[in-house]
Amino acid sequence: REFQLWTFLPTAEKYVGKLGESLSVYYCTDEWSHFSYVDKDKIVAMERSLCQRADLVFCTARTLLERKGAYNPNTFLASHGVDQAHFAKALDEKTEIAEELRRLPRPILGFIGLVQDWVDIEFFAYLAEKRKDWSIVVVGKSLVDLSRLQKYPNIHLLGRKAYEELPSYCKGFDVSLIPFVSNELTRNVNPIKLREYLSAGLAVVSTDIPEVTLYADDPRAKQGAMSGAVLVGRTHEELFAHCERVLREDSPERRRARSEEMKKETWEVKVGELGDHVLRVRERKLAARG
Repeated sequence: REFQLWTFLPTAEKYVGKLGESLSVYYCTDEWSHFSYVDKDKIVAMERSLCQRADLVFCTARTLLERKGAYNPNTFLASHGVDQAHFAKALDEKTEIAEELRRLPRPILGFIGLVQDWVDIEFFAYLAEKRKDWSIVVVGKSLVDLSRLQKYPNIHLLGRKAYEELPSYCKGFDVSLIPFVSNELTRNVNPIKLREYLSAGLAVVSTDIPEVTLYADDPRAKQGAMSGAVLVGRTHEELFAHCERVLREDSPERRRARSEEMKKETWEVKVGELGDHVLRVRERKLAARG
């Protein structure tokens, strides 16, 4: 009889306050108005109204927090968590490298995720041309034309794989990639794959995305367990140099240390933080009703 209404999409704005919910939450994961296939002005108006009407707003990136916080004082950062135990299977001796990777020349540089217009596919081509002895592996469904990449024998487009299989692909990677183009959409993302790669023990080479750069600038990334874990570049040349550095410096010990560090950032930890905010606002709302 008592329920909360949570939405991850601004298009649900018209339902807030009309379904009898005890509490409403907007969980903002992207700057939706910058997706190429939406009506920007309409989405902006819907989201502003949603932020103003919701009891709480959670944002997955600090850039989103700054913007949405102007509409609602109960706006909080909700950085992504990770299924650390699942991706840590990449370090388990019992986990076999995915069959599709076993015969590929090493090193293998890998990307896992949806290939959409925010992925810099030209970087894959750049790597393939720069080092013909490297294998470039792309795991994920594509919503853009990848025919440009098919002429490279060392680029392997493997398509989407089941979530359960992903650790076996991570185990075969020598470097993990987050090659996003730089625009207003990607400026506001917090890639879930960042922590998944790290949980699998992989060093991450990424374009200059604020949330990833913050991670690279974290004191943990400068020393100890996370040294060299996240390397950020602004050009193809910088990213290539970072890949070479990882290949020179990485070790099994560093992989295990990265994965262990991600135990602090599991979904269970993140949900606990969200729950604290929700309960506090809920109690305040009940008290105001008398």
